[in-house]
Amino acid sequence: KRAASAQSRPSSAKLFNPKNTFSSFVVGDNNNFAHAASLAVAQAPGRSYNPLFLYGGVGLGKTHLLQAICRHAAKTSRGKVRYVTAEQFTNEFIASSRCGEFARFRNRYRNLDLLAIDDVHFVASKIKTQEELLHTIDAAGLRGARLVLASDEDPRHVRKLNKALANRFVAGLIAEIKRPDRATRCNIIKRLAQRQCIQLSEGAIERLASQALGSVREIEGTVTRIRATASLLINKG
Repeated sequence: KRAASAQSRPSSAKLFNPKNTFSSFVVGDNNNFAHAASLAVAQAPGRSYNPLFLYGGVGLGKTHLLQAICRHAAKTSRGKVRYVTAEQFTNEFIASSRCGEFARFRNRYRNLDLLAIDDVHFVASKIKTQEELLHTIDAAGLRGARLVLASDEDPRHVRKLNKALANRFVAGLIAEIKRPDRATRCNIIKRLAQRQCIQLSEGAIERLASQALGSVREIEGTVTRIRATASLLINKG
């Protein structure tokens, strides 16, 4: 059993972005509740909220927290951990249907200690996939597995989502991640600049924070462009 668990961790780790850790996540008023809940699930499996459902707009840190939970769990326990997107779950389900390998598919998902599913809204309107996901969540929950999910919307507002499935999601803890406020944007810019070895004045950071009003990804793109521009100008000179 230990050998099987040890083999499962490297395969899961390949799906994790190495940058997506709790230590690299910038906490602010917009995400402190989601961060605290995620940390609680990662650190205290026996007393955690189950399932934990994170939701918010694109590029605000949902995937970061899901992968941080999985990475922490994979490092601190011998349990089987799996992170997938809802699209991947759907594709594997369809493939197992065509090949008649339901047993292997179900064994892959129902015998885990932690299952994280990203972009849950993808299964909306996919009736058969939703039914299978519901059975998967029920089976995993019965054996005490931790369940963490994420979506662009509150599960109660996702159109064409199975009501029974939505009820499973809301039975746990729902945490919203909002757009970062000005102070959080400044902290994100400082962290990114430090990581990319860019020196920015406080005035520059403030100006960038006032311009990058969108997602964290937009902020990352802004800092990356600054680094690229500086590098190209230095090489040109």
